[in-house]
Formats: sequence, structure tokens, C-alpha cells
Amino acid sequence: RASVPVAAQEPLECRKAASAEFEAWAESLGAGMSELTHPERRIAEGFASRPSKAFVFQTLQGAGRIEHARMWWSSAAAPTSIDLAAEEEGGRTELNVLVQLGNELAGHPELVHGGFAATMMDELFGWTMHMEKQARGQGDRKSFTANLNVNYRKTMPLS
Repeated sequence: RASVPVAAQEPLECRKAASAEFEAWAESLGAGMSELTHPERRIAEGFASRPSKAFVFQTLQGAGRIEHARMWWSSAAAPTSIDLAAEEEGGRTELNVLVQLGNELAGHPELVHGGFAATMMDELFGWTMHMEKQARGQGDRKSFTANLNVNYRKTMPLS
């Protein structure tokens, strides 16, 4: 009979507890919305015949990186409090995302790397745009980020 030192058990127990907490939070976050199941699989299918990989949901997915990700969306027209120009129209899409990050995405100990945080914002804005185009019947026209300016107000803890 083999025994495992307590120190070796703790990370596994912490991971199990974090996973259970993630799922509990996910259940409340996605209430009343449609879940976009397995975004990493949808991306993998799109990249299947190509030699390149999707950076966020393929290369950065796994233990110590993006450990869990769940997305929910709604395409109901939402009232906006933003003043729009005459030629502008408010969006129809709401995207809620819950991501559990591992310790390999730190910039400083226990803090999410700022470049990764900006990358995630860019990726999620892209997902929102994709879902918005579908809600408007505009299909799979490609769109790209022209500019992303992030002013960080405080640090983002990993946990």
C-alpha cells in the first residue's frame, strides 16, 4: 500500500475544491441564458484542417493555464444607457463568461499577467461580435480588432 505525502495531496484537493466552486458559480451566472458549450471544441473544429492553432482556447488551455471556461449568451435586445449617434445601433448580444485561471498565467506572484488580461478581453470581445453578427443574420463574416487600449486600475488576483 502506497502513501502520498500530505504536501502532494494539497494541490489536488485545492483543485477539486476550486473546480466545485467554479461549477457552483457557473450555475448562477448562466441562469436564463443559452450556454455556448465547449468553445474550445468549436475553435478546434475550425482549425482542424490548418497547421496553426487558436492562441487562447487551444494553446493556452490546460492545467496551470485556462483550466475551465464556460460561456453563456443571450440575443435579446437590451436597452442601453449609452448615447448613440444617429447612425449607430445598440447591440443585441450579452455574453457572460466564467474562466478559472491557473498559476502559469501570472505576471507577478498570484497576479494575472496584464498582457494575458488584455488578450482575454480581446478574445471575448471577438466572441461577442461573432454572436452579435449571428443575431443580426450576418453570418460568419470575419472581424478583427483594430485597436485595444487598456488602462489598468488595479491588479487582478489569480484566485
